[in-house]
Amino acid sequence: MRTFVVAFDTGSFTRTASSLSLSQPAVSQQMRDLEAHFGVALFERKGRRTVPTEAGERLRGYAGRLLSEYEGARDDLKGLAGLDTGRLAIGADDTVGVYLLPKLAGEFRSVAPRVRLAIRISAPAEFLDALEWQELDLVMLEDEETPHSRKGIAFQPLAHDEVVLFVPSHHPLAARGEVSPSELLEHSLVSREEGSPTRGLVLARLADAGVPVTYLDNPLQLGNTEAIKRAVQAGLGFGFASRFAIEQEVSLGLFSIVKIHGVTMDRKLWIATRQSAHPKERLVRFTRFLFDTFNPGPHG
Repeated sequence: MRTFVVAFDTGSFTRTASSLSLSQPAVSQQMRDLEAHFGVALFERKGRRTVPTEAGERLRGYAGRLLSEYEGARDDLKGLAGLDTGRLAIGADDTVGVYLLPKLAGEFRSVAPRVRLAIRISAPAEFLDALEWQELDLVMLEDEETPHSRKGIAFQPLAHDEVVLFVPSHHPLAARGEVSPSELLEHSLVSREEGSPTRGLVLARLADAGVPVTYLDNPLQLGNTEAIKRAVQAGLGFGFASRFAIEQEVSLGLFSIVKIHGVTMDRKLWIATRQSAHPKERLVRFTRFLFDTFNPGPHG
């Protein structure tokens, strides 16, 4: 079943074999055995790709849940023997996964050294599906409002975040501290790509402030926060990013945050977990750790 999941996700028996340290004939034989067991074809060839059939699509959800239950049983039984080597699979977007979770993982290790955190960085839609399939235990994501409801998934607000305008410390805007929305038209912008939630938030708030939205449609659009930071540092313009993503550069004096008069770009950091009457103890512990970290107080 694990081989099936990897083959489904990679679309390649060759990559599956490499990932699981198996030979390609062994992978092919396992899939033939699985198809014989269920009496249906699970994959079909389309050019060079191995594509799941409708039966394969249906089996994928069951397979994720089966593997999760197996791993849960294994970890719980090890816990009874005093071998708490449990694993928590965490999904996060670009900002949280790159700029927050590594630090949080290090701090959590000092609290629970035997719990292993596996971090997956992906798009929200993808890791919410993985949460439903029980391949992830917890998801962290940013949104202005409560994320779209998903059956069987609980969303909780964890912390406040803000998207801010930042420039190199030597940029003309750095000495200003605050500018009017219209003044942005006099400078170059380095923006995120089409479809980015951060870009969408910036676009909406600047449009509300009277800045022509076509101003954001410039040739330089980059696909992640780190690329935006490097372009801004190189003097290609100003950018927008989460405070979490630039706090280190600001503390080192490399970037300056510039306020936009009358404009705020607030959003929240959310955690999402499956609704369960009996959640894993290590998941409860990690969730409590997150709330205590961002909201220290007697609630913890």
